[in-house]
Amino acid sequence: MFIGAVKWFDNQKGFGIIALPEEESLFVHIRGFSSTPLAIDSGDVVIGEKRPDRKKGGFVGHNCHLAAYKKDWELAMELLDLEAKVSLPPAVDPLRKGYRKKKDEDYLLIRLAARQILQGKTGDEIYEIVTLYFQQSLSSSSFLKYAQLITVVLNELFEQPIAKPLLTRIYTFFGEMLNHEMLFLVWKHGCFEYIGYEADGDFEIPEEILYLYATEIGHKELERIKAYSFGPSFCAEIVEANIEALDLNNAQEMEIAKSFIDVLDGDERQHWQDYITSGLSR
Repeated sequence: MFIGAVKWFDNQKGFGIIALPEEESLFVHIRGFSSTPLAIDSGDVVIGEKRPDRKKGGFVGHNCHLAAYKKDWELAMELLDLEAKVSLPPAVDPLRKGYRKKKDEDYLLIRLAARQILQGKTGDEIYEIVTLYFQQSLSSSSFLKYAQLITVVLNELFEQPIAKPLLTRIYTFFGEMLNHEMLFLVWKHGCFEYIGYEADGDFEIPEEILYLYATEIGHKELERIKAYSFGPSFCAEIVEANIEALDLNNAQEMEIAKSFIDVLDGDERQHWQDYITSGLSR
């Protein structure tokens, strides 16, 4: 299977070129579509199969269709962790009739596909497509990219009075269903809106989740954590584990140690400052 976007298509002659990622292109004839679209325009996202062209060599599009269905969403989301771009002619400048830049522009294929698949669907249909993929197929590490994509696309498709309540409904679902890894990523990057948390300020996630991902916590994260209910004891433990793993005779690692110590206050801070000093004197 392939997913690409129409670079150009002559609807009268019935053929055109599909732009694929990595600057590839694919010839397609109207007979290569499983059902004939009313019209095919530049930028339309097409899903199909490649078939060898016995006459000219290479490949042609076969069994193609314009991306529009629930099953197409899963294929499009395989691009989440890829910077898959397609090169397409830019849109005509509405201020200069007939003027078109000669140079093609790069577009994120996943964004084009998501917008096309969701366009024309009801809020309930969009909610079902987005949440079903979240439940069944989305990898935890891709959650933020997924939520960001949904946010951008729905804000492009709808005015705020429609987009905002639909996004709130989706975010609330995410917040109720997300796992530990997703929650940690949301917390680390401060993207609390994606889980339906709209209050100002930081969001204190459970201490046990922070322990699960302790190796991904640096001094910047500790500055946030020390204000939490369990902050002082957690920070002291993480600072100890990090400093004892560093080579204090290495100038770069010494600076890292100092950055961790700066998180602490009072006796804990003095203790580790003395530890460093005594270590260097040995």
